[in-house]
Amino acid sequence: MPSDVIEEAAQDFLAERLSTPLQFAEHLNRAFTDAYRMGAEQVTREIVEETISIGFDDLDAKLARIGYGPKALAEMTDTRVPEIRRFLKGQLDADRTDEISTIMRRAGLPL
Repeated sequence: MPSDVIEEAAQDFLAERLSTPLQFAEHLNRAFTDAYRMGAEQVTREIVEETISIGFDDLDAKLARIGYGPKALAEMTDTRVPEIRRFLKGQLDADRTDEISTIMRRAGLPL
């Protein structure tokens, strides 16, 4: 039974955070490896939380996973790459951020 090796809370957390089969395979592999190293009888939510990288939900990581790196975003928005990098880090002024966000949303990007 799955709950014998991975607790339900850990399963729920993975389902909330991940969306592709490759993500599930990678993070389950990491979680089982960490649990084994720790001598845990079961993969817990805490173990799973530790396996998912801190920047997993950052905008640049989300866009990169769907094929949009800084260069592609710069071309799409007719912007220079350094400005896109500042946008991704949240370092642009509000007006410029809104302008670039609007262009990306119109292009169908999930922001």
